Amino acid sequence: MWVATSEGIPGLAVEARNLNELCDLLKVIIPELLEENSHLIEQRNLPVILNAHLGDSSSFVKG
Repeated sequence: MWVATSEGIPGLAVEARNLNELCDLLKVIIPELLEENSHLIEQRNLPVILNAHLGDSSSFVKG
């Protein structure tokens, strides 16, 4: 499961089964939220950065 949230875009909370699906959803949802929240967002051209968190190193250690 992939999840996208943002402190810079109010209301952004999206889930998807894979990264491609998440990116496709974000291409639709981000412009809608920017328009709806235009009075709350100062910067119009916000960078979109995806970070992946796999957990901590203990998830990968055998034994």
